[in-house]
Amino acid sequence: DVFASMGQVDEHEARVKHFACFQLNHALMAHAAYHALLMHCLPANSDDEVSGELLEDDSLSVVWYEAVSRLHAPK
Repeated sequence: DVFASMGQVDEHEARVKHFACFQLNHALMAHAAYHALLMHCLPANSDDEVSGELLEDDSLSVVWYEAVSRLHAPK
């Protein structure tokens, strides 16, 4: 889940500080299998739970393909 959900916005700064070591980023992905891909259900607060660089990395992220697929599934 996101670091601060709706209704917990006032706790955002404290949560970012406490959960910073849990951010999904390139350093953490380096420990995953070579074929691992980033999937996220969106919306993602860039640079909170997932780094913006990883979110936009075409070789590791399939987030935008996943979002397009979810867009057409209900149709």
